[in-house]
This record gives sequence, structure tokens and C-alpha cells, in this order.
Amino acid sequence: MRVDSIARKFMLLAVFNGLLLIPFTAPILVPTLCIATPPGSFGCQASIEIVWPGTWMLVGFFVFIIVGVLGALAWSLVYYHQWTVLEKHEGSKTLLWLQLILFEVGVLGATSLMATIGFV
Repeated sequence: MRVDSIARKFMLLAVFNGLLLIPFTAPILVPTLCIATPPGSFGCQASIEIVWPGTWMLVGFFVFIIVGVLGALAWSLVYYHQWTVLEKHEGSKTLLWLQLILFEVGVLGATSLMATIGFV
């Protein structure tokens, strides 16, 4: 597989992870969603900006930004560097897909576990 297409796939993964940030950022930016209201309560008694669910939710959010978005962008730049500067034009298709899948599963798994622990 061509290395420039590998770089493009990681760039698309960075964009995808950036788009995944929208539903996680919405409760912070739109307090009328009442995410922090306890179950069984009616009305918006507390918003996420007043009652923060937990430190681990914040840690998971920032880890997702740093590792999920910027990490995928960094891998894209590494493969682009291999293509332009080092003039390596071919890569293993199996290893590419293995790296993409394990990277995304690891990032989503670790950060969602952190966010879940912080929310509970």
C-alpha cells in the first residue's frame, strides 16, 4: 500500500476523532442539556458547568484530544515524512490496518473508561 494513502487514512482518522469531540463538548457548552441532573429528578437542578461529574471525565476528555486527535495527526505526519523526505513509497497493508484499528480501539476504550469512571 502506498505510504501517502496511509498518511491520508490517519488524517481522516484525526478528523473523525475531532468530530467525535462534538457530542462530548456539547454538555459543557450547552448547559440547558442538564446532563448532571440525577436520575429520577425532574427539571434542570444542576448543569454540567455547575456540578462537574468528576476529575477523571476531564482527564479522559483531554487524553482523547491529545492522543486521539493530535496523536492520529502525528502518525499522519510521520507517514507523510516517510513518503516525502525518506522516499519510502510502500508499506504493509496488514500492519497499517492493524495499527489503525488498535490505535482507535485503544484510544476510545481508554478514554471512554476514564470518562465513565468520572461520570459515575
